[in-house]
Amino acid sequence: INVIAIDTGSSLNSINRALSRLKAEKVDIIFGPVFPEQAAVIQKYAESKEIIMLTFSNDISLVGERGLYLLDFMPNQQVERLLSYAVKHGYDN
Repeated sequence: INVIAIDTGSSLNSINRALSRLKAEKVDIIFGPVFPEQAAVIQKYAESKEIIMLTFSNDISLVGERGLYLLDFMPNQQVERLLSYAVKHGYDN
């Protein structure tokens, strides 16, 4: 297994540089990126090359994209867990 780390940064320019580097490598699976805008850009490339992508984004709009798997709690799950904790421990404000 060869792991290639590519920093996607946080801007449009950095994601385009990362995508160029990704295109230059032989890739079987992609882990990341985190930010939803970047995940959407990389996902389009991954889908066109039939590469599986695992992202840590919690952007629910990405659910159902071909070959994309989200690895995070959805916001509604986080809220439900916080509320359950508060009720269990008797917090009321």
